Formats: sequence, C-alpha cells, structure tokens
Amino acid sequence: MLQLQTVDMDAAGIPVIQTSAAAELLCGRLYKTLDSLRSVLESETGHLRKIELPNVERIQVQKSTLTRDYLKDLKIFKANTKAIKQYSPTSVKALQRKHQDLRDAIAENERVLGTMREVSETLIRRTATRVGEASRPKTYSPAAKAGSGIGAGVAAVACDRQL
Repeated sequence: MLQLQTVDMDAAGIPVIQTSAAAELLCGRLYKTLDSLRSVLESETGHLRKIELPNVERIQVQKSTLTRDYLKDLKIFKANTKAIKQYSPTSVKALQRKHQDLRDAIAENERVLGTMREVSETLIRRTATRVGEASRPKTYSPAAKAGSGIGAGVAAVACDRQL
C-alpha cells in the first residue's frame, strides 16, 4: 500500500493531509480501491446468478482485503475532509461518483443474495413438507383414524453448509 507523504499525525494516529500531493494520493488510492471493489462485487454477483459457489468463495479473500484497505483510507479521508476538499475538489467529485457506482453494485448484489435466500428457504420448506408427507401412515386404524406412526407429520431435514 502506498504511504502518504506526511509525517504529521493527529492525536488518534491518523495522517494529517497538508498538501495537494497528499490529498491527490489518498483520493487516487480510494478511487482505485472503489473501482476494484465494484468490479469484485459485480463478479461475485455474476457467479451468484450462475450458482457458481466455489468461485464466490474464492473472491472473498480479495473482497475482504479491498474492504479493509477502503475502510482504512476512508478513516483518513473523513479525518481530513476539509483539507482534501480544499486541495483536491475535482478528485472529491470523482470519488462521489465512484461511491455511487459501488452503492449500485452493492444493491444489486444484495438483491441477488435475497433472491437466492428466498429460493433456498422455499426449497427447504417444500422438501420438509414432502418428507413429512412421505413418513405419514397411509392406512387407518380400526377406529377409522390415521395411525400415529413414528414421526407422523414431522420431518427433519439436514442441510450441508459445505457446498
């Protein structure tokens, strides 16, 4: 990761932006990280749509690293917002557009995940219902009541979370 060209730190140990070059460097890093995060999210969303779960799992390390870098630089940005807006107003506007792009990618990713969750829950419920129906007795007792065989009307379903 690139280092800001400043030695001054605030009381919390956050670099203090004091030059245009430092502001541009931070904004450039954030811009690149936001672009990479959006790209990774779009890739993940594509794999989710195709139900390519192993590919989604492989992306997680990269996504975590980018998220950590983003949050670290965002903390510096927030602590220096006034100076950055003064030294690099054009970069701030570009970052606002990149943030909107990322928000759009996150919203689409969440929509796809929500759909997958609904489908999974429906499949599990239907499976449990069918297993329960299959385990019910299909004969009547002498009193003309359905027999109460073992597990009548109750079904247990196990899911393998290691897909």
